[in-house]
Amino acid sequence: GLAGQDGPRGAADLARLVRDGHPGAVRVVREAAVTIGEVVALLVHVYNPARIVIGGAIAAASDDLLARIRGVVYRRALPLATRRLSLTQSVLGMSAGVVGGTVVGVEHVLSPEGIGDLLAHSA
Repeated sequence: GLAGQDGPRGAADLARLVRDGHPGAVRVVREAAVTIGEVVALLVHVYNPARIVIGGAIAAASDDLLARIRGVVYRRALPLATRRLSLTQSVLGMSAGVVGGTVVGVEHVLSPEGIGDLLAHSA
């Protein structure tokens, strides 16, 4: 199993076990992929995004994770919603969250509302 003293001590540990082909780690990641795929399918229906990027240590360690997430999304989401959907792995590695947060912050500050707030506070 994965629990107890021999279990992973974080995502990097779990990623190492997956890369090494540990059966329990692979099973856990496959089960997680189904849950992630169901959530992504729901997000596709609600937001109709053009691209979804999966990142993190586990995604980098296992092509199986992305493949299984894709499988669930394409089975559960309507074809119209997935027709132009790009579901990919992040090329930014462990810095993806920081880069994504920075982009969201910049987009907020430079939005019409953000610029209006800046102008209002600088007067």
